[in-house]
Amino acid sequence: MWYHLQRMRLTILKGLTTLVLVISHHFLFAQKSQEEYVAYFDSLLGVEHLGLIAGFDYKPPPYSRNSHPFYNTKNWVTGNIEVNGFKYYNVLLKYDLVKQEVILKKVANGLEYPVTVKFDRLNGFLIGSSEFSMIAPKEGNKFLAIEHFNGQKFSLYEVFSKSGEIDHYTKVYQYKLDRELLLSVDNILHPYTGKKTIKQFTPTIKKELKQYIKSNKLNLRDENTSEIVKLLGYVESL
Repeated sequence: MWYHLQRMRLTILKGLTTLVLVISHHFLFAQKSQEEYVAYFDSLLGVEHLGLIAGFDYKPPPYSRNSHPFYNTKNWVTGNIEVNGFKYYNVLLKYDLVKQEVILKKVANGLEYPVTVKFDRLNGFLIGSSEFSMIAPKEGNKFLAIEHFNGQKFSLYEVFSKSGEIDHYTKVYQYKLDRELLLSVDNILHPYTGKKTIKQFTPTIKKELKQYIKSNKLNLRDENTSEIVKLLGYVESL
């Protein structure tokens, strides 16, 4: 059953412009985008029947009302997710930064409970305005990151994590958010620590880089990702 449903979804994604569903005893004929077709198809059948929710029961780490282990918010967020190459739209999800797990809301027998997506099946997801991709560098394990730049030689990724501990004064469990930029050079990852990180891998164009940074008044601290991306684009163009 799951296989046939996914074949139907795949047909839609490959460019079907008229979707015929023998559901509720009537046909649907409309000019819609592929994304609208797939989202409507999923909403009729329920994502729990499409092989999307096939992970493990989620057990959250401890947290208080003032602190939580999730990305941005502890509430369910409507987003998109890609699993095993299939895209699902308007899915309720969360991203646990402590356990590095993506969680979906499963509804069964009138009950709601969270389920983790198996990491080896996950391709990426969109939560709010942040799009995370599964990155697989030459060394190390796969990880989730926001991809800011992807060139032939250089790529720039942003990763998030959280760690928690009991506050000694309030005795409340508190989480600390950690954010890091990673510069990939020939598919090998390096922590981004400022413009010197880029310069050490571009020794033959030091003068050009210095002039470009000066003339464009670039601030290349790690919080200024758009300006770092601008410099990487220039480097790739040389």
